Amino acid sequence: MSAVRIGLLGLAALWAGVLPAGSAAEGSHRAPAESLAGRAALDERGTVLAEMWQRGILSPDANQWGPEDMALLQRIRQAEAAGALALLRQRLLSLKAFTVREKSPGLAPPRIRLNRRGFDKYLMIRTQDALQYFEAKGVETKWAYGLTDLQGRSLFDRGSGMLSEAGEELYARVRQNAPVFWKTRAGDVMGNRPPAGIPPLPTPR
Repeated sequence: MSAVRIGLLGLAALWAGVLPAGSAAEGSHRAPAESLAGRAALDERGTVLAEMWQRGILSPDANQWGPEDMALLQRIRQAEAAGALALLRQRLLSLKAFTVREKSPGLAPPRIRLNRRGFDKYLMIRTQDALQYFEAKGVETKWAYGLTDLQGRSLFDRGSGMLSEAGEELYARVRQNAPVFWKTRAGDVMGNRPPAGIPPLPTPR
């Protein structure tokens, strides 16, 4: 075998040892994608933190959140989508203490956001409305706190007495005049429609 051929074989072996499968060259192509993904995750985390600070879910010196903080953020966002700001405008003289203004870039007007105090006020109003509704359906307030949906989820939070997330969902359907059913503590099914399989009561003459 010629010296040239031996030299070429040695060079090939050298490259095989330096660049195995999944070589550094390939890795160099993956590195920017991984860097961008990490940067995007950091940006998203910063955005969530800023929103929690702004809404009053976290104090300004907090730099991380827990599951309960994220759950509260989701409920506040859902309340906004369900018309919480419109309800507060209707029931209250001013929204100043219950909202924050998020400045938009350019000439767009500031965006009004519900803060934690505003959400608590909204939830209190909704709870009072729901209790009045159940009372009109024959459920006294003291018994309404024991109501559940058909999946067994409590409609009211036992600690605060406010509507739970399940209670908000159910009462939202009530306001939409959609079929709604709930269970009493005794296990009786009630609702704004006759339960399936139970004929409606005859109309008194």
